[in-house]
Amino acid sequence: MSSKSDVGRFFRHSTIYAIGSAINRAGAFLLLPLYTRHLSTGEYGTLEMYYVIASVVSGLLSVGIAHATLRFYFDYSEQRERDALVTTNLVASLLISACGAFAVFLAAEPLSRWVLGTPGPPRALELVLITLVLELSSQVTLAYLRAREKSTFFVLLSIGKLGVQCIANFIALIHYDAGITGILFGNLLAVAAGWLVLFAYTLSQCGLHFDVGKIAPVLRYSLPFLYITVLSLVSANLDRFLINSLISIEAVGLYALAQKFAKLIGDLIGEPFNRSYGAFRFTIMTQPDAAAIQARVFRYAAAALSIVSLGVAYFAVDVIRIMAAEAYLPSASLVAPLALAASIGVLTYVVQTGVLYAKQSADLFRITLIRTIVIAIVAYPVIANFGLRGICALAIADALLVLLLTHRASQRYFAVTYETSRLATLLALVLAFYVASLPTGMLSPYAGMFTKAILFAAFVAALYASRVLATDEKAWIRQQLRVLLLRSTHSAT
Repeated sequence: MSSKSDVGRFFRHSTIYAIGSAINRAGAFLLLPLYTRHLSTGEYGTLEMYYVIASVVSGLLSVGIAHATLRFYFDYSEQRERDALVTTNLVASLLISACGAFAVFLAAEPLSRWVLGTPGPPRALELVLITLVLELSSQVTLAYLRAREKSTFFVLLSIGKLGVQCIANFIALIHYDAGITGILFGNLLAVAAGWLVLFAYTLSQCGLHFDVGKIAPVLRYSLPFLYITVLSLVSANLDRFLINSLISIEAVGLYALAQKFAKLIGDLIGEPFNRSYGAFRFTIMTQPDAAAIQARVFRYAAAALSIVSLGVAYFAVDVIRIMAAEAYLPSASLVAPLALAASIGVLTYVVQTGVLYAKQSADLFRITLIRTIVIAIVAYPVIANFGLRGICALAIADALLVLLLTHRASQRYFAVTYETSRLATLLALVLAFYVASLPTGMLSPYAGMFTKAILFAAFVAALYASRVLATDEKAWIRQQLRVLLLRSTHSAT
């Protein structure tokens, strides 16, 4: 298989996954005006702290089984062995997450008091725990879809989950005025619907097996990821706890709203890349041009990230001004730096290839240990002295540190010569167009959005005309646009 056909296959599935991720996350933004009009900043901050609890418990219980499923799937040549691996990991994940969630459930009230200072809304934590059990086992089935490149299935599933989530949360807030508990219950319904479909499909394709011989090496491989997760949970969630204790729960709400927009970077670019590239990179490693493909994929990822992150930084400010209550407006200034940090984080996943292919996950643990120590040392004084802007600057510094350390480690196992000249051109374009947008903050929201739309179109045109893209890549883009235009014309007629 040629490298061009490999890259084309990668981009085809990346595009489909991008559509699915956009649909899957659209509910959060479709419902944001509802949340920011019916919840105070304090209530929104409380909801965010429940999500933090879910993130911490989920990270501890996932044990890296979903990632290991994808990694070990391609070690087997027979489909029967692959199927046994999938269902073995599915059963193991379900058992581990259910037992762990039950243990947390026994301490639900004191945990809510410790995190929030109050018992919290009735049954809120219980709803969170049930949801995460279903989500954790769904991760294994989603890894199976990625391995089989069932990207269209993922999109259809995302559409169904989005419909359930939007309807359930709208009814909960508008009809029943159920607040935080209603939102969490609506989220549970959406996750449960997706879990039922995924679970039924996986069992119909793979059967039901539990092979102890297969779970043992998976757990050994995953153990460093558990250590990594524990450390990552500290560095990723310490900011919310410190903001809550040093500033206020309302500040947590403002930070959480800004993070919702920054998270678009991961949803629209990071997650599709992860889903498609996670399997793709292991299928090309024996090819002589594997390093060149890696370098091109990194550049493609950087270009896609520049478009999405600049769009988020451009339009989030005006969207918040239009959709949210006045109390939420300070969150707009936090979006751009958080979007930059999120973009760097996506690129870090791309450069992990050498470490993961060599199965040297202990290197990732050491990197995570370093970043956690740094965060633990500097987070408190940064937030205490500089508030929310300080934590945004720290997020950028943290993302850069992890990227550089990961690149250094990965190069030892799989040397890649990245296209630094093209990447430097891309960075200069992004900086120039971001600076050019700053005066639009003096305009009204709608006038600002119109002006930024013109700037954004100019950026895309400048990116296409620049040397960031090679001549044959520009020709491929033109060809795809012609095909899309022809299809649209035929559909219209």
